Amino acid sequence: MADDRFTAIVVGAGPAGASTALVLARQGVDVLLVERAETPGSKNMFGGRMYSWALHRLLPGFWEEAPVERVVTREVLTLLEGERALSLSFQDPAWGRQPCHSFTLLRADFDAWLAAKAEEEGAVLAAGIRVDDLLWEEGKVAGIRAGDDEIRSEV
Repeated sequence: MADDRFTAIVVGAGPAGASTALVLARQGVDVLLVERAETPGSKNMFGGRMYSWALHRLLPGFWEEAPVERVVTREVLTLLEGERALSLSFQDPAWGRQPCHSFTLLRADFDAWLAAKAEEEGAVLAAGIRVDDLLWEEGKVAGIRAGDDEIRSEV
């Protein structure tokens, strides 16, 4: 990769990085998505909750193919003070109708799926690469350094 040059480099293939690479690639930008893990999401050991509004704008109907676990239709808010607790529960059946309000998911599966979507749009994924430093030229970032490799970019 020593002589490669990209218009943009995105460091990290989590949800934010993969989404950024996807949007840039859709716009025809020559983008490199760099992930230090062997595969996107492989370092994630937990699940989480994904609110769907922004993701639905990016990938309409994403839940039909994304590795989501279940729809969230109930919220519980618990306030703690010492040994006391007060919980408020809110449930809305509309949250379960398409497009659903939010989903639980396993980040390892979801991150890999979203990075693959960025690749489908034209982003180049480089996994197993740790970014060690930024390249600076004339007071601005001009790329990244990964081991002995320097990869240049405009952004």
